[in-house]
Amino acid sequence: MSLAQATLAQAVGEREVWAILAQSAQAIAALPDELLTRALITPYTLNWARDGRVTFRDTQINQTDHAQFIAPERNRPANSRADMELMHVYSLGQSLLGSREIVAKLSPALQSLLQ
Repeated sequence: MSLAQATLAQAVGEREVWAILAQSAQAIAALPDELLTRALITPYTLNWARDGRVTFRDTQINQTDHAQFIAPERNRPANSRADMELMHVYSLGQSLLGSREIVAKLSPALQSLLQ
């Protein structure tokens, strides 16, 4: 189920957001290099399974339509894998912040972390 589908189907609260963040960090670290360079995390490509694991759908995304999820640094060559992972963390935060259903339920501390 994608993040976009989940927020429409059920309540996603702060506890679930922390779980999504933890699982997403593991999923980003596990991305193969070729997917790491072309993937874009959005509410439509971030998926989680019933067992709580997060995956990222590898689909061709129109980056113009999803510009709000792209890290500003993405327009420059990344120096390392860590740089690419940080760009995906930015996209993850923007994806979570982009959902009004989620943001309305978050503590100010978590909202600040996602920004």
